Amino acid sequence: MNRGQIITEEERVLLYDWATECIRSKKSESKGSNTHYHFFLKHPYGKNLEGITPPNIVWEIKNRIMLKENLSHFTQTDETLRDLLLVVEPGGSLEKHTDANKGSLIRVRFNVFIKVPQNDMTTVYGTQIADTRECCYVMCRCGIDPHYTTVNKDAYSRISISFGWFVPFDFLAKS
Repeated sequence: MNRGQIITEEERVLLYDWATECIRSKKSESKGSNTHYHFFLKHPYGKNLEGITPPNIVWEIKNRIMLKENLSHFTQTDETLRDLLLVVEPGGSLEKHTDANKGSLIRVRFNVFIKVPQNDMTTVYGTQIADTRECCYVMCRCGIDPHYTTVNKDAYSRISISFGWFVPFDFLAKS
């Protein structure tokens, strides 16, 4: 499931600094419990104008994924696909869930890992443990696979950036 490195260590550090500032400020756009947060990203284009403003490198990373995964012709403008910064603080977890699809299109997310806890926090997609590594990304078939994390037992937050698309089922067979 790990699809390889998509950012440099220097970019990871820049994103980590930005994310920790978002956590400190607890922006009103965040959604979630007091141990995990979804910070929706304000897009420089389109209708998703609410949310936090990320550094430009975030959109460069999204473009890298679009090119690498051949995603440029798939739906990404639906309001429910909001790209986000996801933070799971120490003691937090993500509950098991499956995201909604759109008609015959399946929701997928490509998650870029900025900080990965080392103390037994596990990310599960379907029945498989995701190979989460800093600077790398994974594809989550969130519209068909139940996904969740175990409790973050580390002193550090798990930080990732998540980009969403709707794709036809046959795209998943090729991935």
